[in-house]
Amino acid sequence: MATKRAKMPISERAKQFMPFSALKGFREALIEKEKTIVPKAELAEDQAEIIEAKLDELKPMDQVSVVYYRGTEYVRMTGRVLNIDADRRLFIVAGITIPISDIYSLTIEKQSDSII
Repeated sequence: MATKRAKMPISERAKQFMPFSALKGFREALIEKEKTIVPKAELAEDQAEIIEAKLDELKPMDQVSVVYYRGTEYVRMTGRVLNIDADRRLFIVAGITIPISDIYSLTIEKQSDSII
């Protein structure tokens, strides 16, 4: 007479249906390889002057939308200005530090009201 086997716990049963990857990290390497590398564009002098003028009129807590170069791509983000460090040429928006030389475009969404 055959003996009855104990039921497999549900946590163990789920493991048998998990995907198997013989080459760990291969999928991630393929995704990284597929990324298109975008070279950094050089701004025309008038574009650079427009960005500088907008930076001069900004105050902390202004809402801005900025397109900037990060590594191999351009990134758009919207957030509040936390600081503009003119000496080190850094622009800080929503906790992200952006070198001013990497800014491609800057739009002021909403200026904060000054409280005196």
